[in-house]
Amino acid sequence: MTTTVTRPASNSASLAPLMERTITRLTEVAGPTAVFGAPVERGETTVIPCCRVSVGLGFGGGAGPARTGEAQGETQADTQAGQTPTATGEGIGGGGGSQGRPVAAIILMPDRVQIRPIVDVTRVAFAGMATAVALALLIGRTLR
Repeated sequence: MTTTVTRPASNSASLAPLMERTITRLTEVAGPTAVFGAPVERGETTVIPCCRVSVGLGFGGGAGPARTGEAQGETQADTQAGQTPTATGEGIGGGGGSQGRPVAAIILMPDRVQIRPIVDVTRVAFAGMATAVALALLIGRTLR
């Protein structure tokens, strides 16, 4: 007995245009306008805010036949008769995220230009705590 399975067109083919549009849009969004804010002018002084922008993105997909005994509608009699499973599985997915935070301000004055870093006190505090914990663990391990 011969069984022919007709499989619908893969959803993976529709993933390529979506990925292309998403990547194109992300490169547009993560450009210079995301890093440098709109200049703010006060008299003869201009301030340009600067940010760090991070973007991450991932897509994936896969397809394949079901393992023996797991195919939909397959009975124990079909398995004993030696027929191959007719069911297949397919899946696609994606995800991403972005983050932006201020890192500096460029100050333009008639006689000079200054770059003032923006210090994230919380980040510095967490780094200090992590260093203290690492040192305590290292010292504790050494003294054993």
